[in-house]
Amino acid sequence: MKLSKTSAAWLLCAVMVSIMGVPSKALSAQPDIVVTEQDNGKDITLHGSQRLIIRLPSTGPFSWSALMTPDDLLAFTKAPAPEKKKKNGDAMPMVGGSHDQVLAFRAAEFTESSSQWFQLIFCRAPCDLKDPSAKIFKLGITTQKK
Repeated sequence: MKLSKTSAAWLLCAVMVSIMGVPSKALSAQPDIVVTEQDNGKDITLHGSQRLIIRLPSTGPFSWSALMTPDDLLAFTKAPAPEKKKKNGDAMPMVGGSHDQVLAFRAAEFTESSSQWFQLIFCRAPCDLKDPSAKIFKLGITTQKK
């Protein structure tokens, strides 16, 4: 059986891909770390370009805000697309109803390894840490280059 030039080219490409394999950068990509309310107080380690996705319940006029300083280990990044959930055929969520608030972070910059506490506060705007209804969510964050 004689191969056409096009078939031979495709076969050659397939052989080259199987020999070369997947690029090492694609193999080393770490999955996102997703934390929820149950992870409050835990230690988290971010490697390389990993994202930290924080998914916390929110309701009404209250929302979660990051307590950050310019020298923090984390910086905001693009959050994943919201999950589409329908409950009992509801087409739209109720205004002021409960929902998950999603925040996404990445390492701001790396040294070999760095650690610090990272906090979020849940309160009505303007936030006041002395407000008895305010909640704190805290994670111990360690960032590592690899």
